[in-house]
Amino acid sequence: MRAMLLLVAGLSLAAAACTGPAPTATPHDASGLTTPTPARERVAPDLDAVPPVDTTAHTVGLEDVVFDTFDGGFVSLSRAEPSTIRRLRDAIRPIYNPEYERAGEARAWLGDGDRVIGVVAAGGAFAYPVKTLVFREIVNEELDGVPVAVTFCPLCVSGVVFDRRVDGRTLLLGNTSALYDNDMVMYDHQTGSYWHQVSGRAIVGELSGASMDLVPSMMATFAEWRALYPETLVLSNAKERVARSSDPSERVKAAVNRGRFSFPISEQATSDRRLPLGAEVLVVLLAGEEKAYALLDVAAGPANDHVGGTPVVVFGSGDAMAAYVARVGGRELTFVAADGGAFTDRETGSTWDLGGSATAGPLEGASLTLIPARRALWFAIAGSSPGVALYEP
Repeated sequence: MRAMLLLVAGLSLAAAACTGPAPTATPHDASGLTTPTPARERVAPDLDAVPPVDTTAHTVGLEDVVFDTFDGGFVSLSRAEPSTIRRLRDAIRPIYNPEYERAGEARAWLGDGDRVIGVVAAGGAFAYPVKTLVFREIVNEELDGVPVAVTFCPLCVSGVVFDRRVDGRTLLLGNTSALYDNDMVMYDHQTGSYWHQVSGRAIVGELSGASMDLVPSMMATFAEWRALYPETLVLSNAKERVARSSDPSERVKAAVNRGRFSFPISEQATSDRRLPLGAEVLVVLLAGEEKAYALLDVAAGPANDHVGGTPVVVFGSGDAMAAYVARVGGRELTFVAADGGAFTDRETGSTWDLGGSATAGPLEGASLTLIPARRALWFAIAGSSPGVALYEP
């Protein structure tokens, strides 16, 4: 169960630093780095003020939403007592007041090979360690004036960043302690509606059927992210707890590939075997068209493709995947892998880094536009986007 997974992660020693050399990419400009919202109001949410979820409105079966009772069992939403629902709310406590420290300070407890979810804002770059997110799962933040939620579900290794504005209101997200298709279910404090993490869709409650927009992000190792943004700020909440923990993602992937899931899973999520169920994929959505890219495929070389009529390139390096609009100044570009984890475009011979910036050649100084995307294990994508198009090299 999820409680055992969290316990094991907390007691495990950190893995050794990454086995390969750090990327040689030219560091990005991080001048003017500031904390994201230094004057923000400190949030102290009142869980008793959250409206009860309206179970008369739902897009999935109430019996398919199950609460982890943290005693080795679970109970479905269709049978759960209101007192149980209230007791389990935020049992895995989200971060409502994020705190940060400099990358140099974070290296005391965050290894080069530890993965982070990275977000770039006008004030600089921000890294959210997976080792922290395993215990907290949701971070409510505001970047560039945009309320965002950095989310991670350890049961499907899904890292997704959302814009918390929906239908003209700003939502504050909490954790129901429930799962749908073995993936975290969040709730919003404003309406009590339930949200499926990997898809960003409301599945129970007043906002059922609504979706949150994606915010561009990248999952990478700390070394890969720091090579691109050496002045990055790092989420420091709970650092004392995670200093000796490890990312359980590899154990989760191995279990999923053996068909072992902690919670009920639908046939829809497990029947699509175009990829192993535990394969890591990145899903791009453009102009209503969705396409998935497997980490193993793009790690072998960039994926040059078109999605929704837009030229796209997906870079892969080590644990990192990132999708970009493959166009600069109206000119479409195609890419091949180069030495040192870099990439080269065929049209001009310019060199590009994992962060989508040209570091040498005729286009030096140019940048590609990062495309918002979802990253998760294949079963979670197959379940939330059945029949999704899959890139084949």
